[in-house]
Amino acid sequence: MVLQETQMTLQEIVNAARRKLNNYEVPYLWIDEELVYYCNEVINNICREALVFEEQLDSTACEIITADAVNNYALDDDVIYVTSAKVVTKELITLSDAPAADWEAGDTITGGSSSVTSTIDSKLTDYKYIIYNRSGAYTAAEILTNGTYTAGQDAGYPIVSDYESSYLKKKSITEMVNPDWQADTADEPIWYMLDYKNGYITLYPTPDDVYTIRLGVYKYPATAMTTTSMSSQTPTIAAKYHPMIVDGIVAMAFMKHGEQTFNAKMASIYNALFNKQMSDLKRKNLQYKGLERTVNLHKGFM
Repeated sequence: MVLQETQMTLQEIVNAARRKLNNYEVPYLWIDEELVYYCNEVINNICREALVFEEQLDSTACEIITADAVNNYALDDDVIYVTSAKVVTKELITLSDAPAADWEAGDTITGGSSSVTSTIDSKLTDYKYIIYNRSGAYTAAEILTNGTYTAGQDAGYPIVSDYESSYLKKKSITEMVNPDWQADTADEPIWYMLDYKNGYITLYPTPDDVYTIRLGVYKYPATAMTTTSMSSQTPTIAAKYHPMIVDGIVAMAFMKHGEQTFNAKMASIYNALFNKQMSDLKRKNLQYKGLERTVNLHKGFM
């Protein structure tokens, strides 16, 4: 029988680290701020080296809205690897509340607070429309309008999802035969490159219109954990990695300068435990992941 790993809160992780440090009672030799800092560093290291945080839905990290005649787009700072890219030509927008009268094909739908626009392709139901040329991310619970009929949205709406899309093929800059490839006729992108400009994704052909590019990525957590309300915070990465986080924290903590804190032998022991788990994870990844590193190689150290 396989035991289900239990999700640990940040407070439980810190408590577990203190027990291994033999410093569970006050006065603390390592304050909460130090242990939480170590925790964030360890999590970033696991994400970077073992690729445990996969994302396809986060609009900040995974969505690029193209502009006419622009082919280079900065990747989000939290992106470590890009695993796939696809161009979304049409999307499904789901509403919580329908407009009083149908929106028509060709109508421009504008978000009242975001000012984001999209164009209606067709209506599926009173609450579902096919759209294209979306200019950005709509804000939850904002009012949408075609200029005549409005539709106020509940929390969590509108929901935008892919409707019609195609995957882009990955290329290297060394495969571009024509040295003047950037001057080629603009069109819907069919390829993407990650090695033309560091920290950017380059699309080819250069987009001739507004397209949504959806990325599959491995990334860092968007938000670091803090000492505020530690019992209400849990690491973004899966529960099975939480004991590994504890070992990494302890390894870093034993390297703190001080007569009562520095312990090279214990640091070496816990660092070996952490590295063994990391090696196991990386070995498993090599069995089925062939990925290219793109940006943000050093968000944290171990």
